[in-house]
Amino acid sequence: MLINKLILFIVFLTCYCFAGFIRFEGPAPTNINRLEVQARYAELYKMVAPSQEIDRSPLVIRFYNKRSRAETKKLLPEWGGGGAVGDDLIVIPVDSKPFLNQSFTQIIYHELVHILLKRAYPSVDIPRWFHEGIALSLSGELSINEHVVISRAIFTGSLVDLDHIDSVNMFSKTRADLAYCQSHQAVQLLIRTYGMEVIPEILGAAKPKGDFERGMYGVLGLTEKEFEKIAEKDLQKRYSFVFIIADTYLLWAGIMLLFIVGLVVTRIRNRKKLEEIGDSEDTVSGENRENTLSNK
Repeated sequence: MLINKLILFIVFLTCYCFAGFIRFEGPAPTNINRLEVQARYAELYKMVAPSQEIDRSPLVIRFYNKRSRAETKKLLPEWGGGGAVGDDLIVIPVDSKPFLNQSFTQIIYHELVHILLKRAYPSVDIPRWFHEGIALSLSGELSINEHVVISRAIFTGSLVDLDHIDSVNMFSKTRADLAYCQSHQAVQLLIRTYGMEVIPEILGAAKPKGDFERGMYGVLGLTEKEFEKIAEKDLQKRYSFVFIIADTYLLWAGIMLLFIVGLVVTRIRNRKKLEEIGDSEDTVSGENRENTLSNK
């Protein structure tokens, strides 16, 4: 009897390990565990759609390099570290520098969020900034570089309008960096102010009519444009001068400038001292000559 139970347990464990709705294709990084990815998918799903049954439809995560699947590469912009195609495919290049210095785990979780948002709210036209902001927030992508990018944009007056981020795939890498950072901070502002539950509340309110603007206004009492103004003021308040402190290039440039200024000031001061000494010696010499003539 015990042997039979043990055999059943082994069969169950084997089926559990090899079964699942997520399938890897291509040269997957060795540190990525498919079962952990499936578990994280379920956790993320419950965060953005807590009242819904988890959609476990088949999902392929396709890893590729420059030598394989050239057609897959065309699905991403040049700077793309990964992409969600429809609601059943994720593509990830394994031989390029990850966008925003993400790890492959973060990229997978980021794209999972895009997939599950499409599955949980298929009728809602979710704006790109909200999509990306949620994905960045839930995949744990945050660094001081993000704040430097935003701060520099504030200083140069080059912040991106949130509604323009819908065209992010057409942006240059530098502008795309900024667009993603602003999206992240906009969603972070919502979460800091109202808690994580505001995300499913907005999407849930938008679901009946498929209108994101209606959902946002129904929950926050703000239009998308009104919220954008508040988000921009928050960025101005929090990050206006971060890049001056955090940007290594500017830091060293500032140190070098201070060194040069100090060197110039020191030379000017030393020159004045020498001139004063020279004037003093001339005065003493003149007085000595006058005394000598007087004695004669």
